[in-house]
Amino acid sequence: MNLNTYALTNPETGNTDNYVDFRSYSDGVWFGDPCYVVPDGHSHEKNYWEPLIDMMYEKKKFTHTDGKEYDQHVETFDSRNTIRVVEVDDEKFYMWSTAYGDGCYPITLNDRVVDKLGVDAGCLSVVPVKLLNLWDIGPTEAKQSGFISEGPGLHGFMAVEEGDFRWNNWDILTGPNAYEDEYGDEEEEGYYC
Repeated sequence: MNLNTYALTNPETGNTDNYVDFRSYSDGVWFGDPCYVVPDGHSHEKNYWEPLIDMMYEKKKFTHTDGKEYDQHVETFDSRNTIRVVEVDDEKFYMWSTAYGDGCYPITLNDRVVDKLGVDAGCLSVVPVKLLNLWDIGPTEAKQSGFISEGPGLHGFMAVEEGDFRWNNWDILTGPNAYEDEYGDEEEEGYYC
């Protein structure tokens, strides 16, 4: 298995380029929680999900106030403020943590809500549809679990700050402003993602 993950921008290594170009991907890209599409060994013969999670955390020792030591898994970097690149099956996808973990978050294009994304693993991602095809995830399943922007042309500077994602004209806000003016009365009417 060839799986690698690292920070999109890392000033310590000199990599400060956060320009992501998917213009050559004619099938478009998928936005959503990667736990819905990354093969986990249960619904697919490959298992990338568990090894990926293992790569995202490291075990560190801490001392409790009572003096006892304990181990805790800590993220290798702050993915609420840094986009993670995942290389798998000779392709790349991008993921980051939401501000508050699981929930339902609006995805907007040019400041207009185009869909709402359900989150169960506390993170979101941009995955080329080409990868979904390699993983035997059809369009119906992909659209039920996320949002597909069809066709080529997606490119621009990708950034995340406190869980709020921006890429060219796309935004996925997961912080305190995520629901401001977006849902209005819908939440009161019992809207669920």
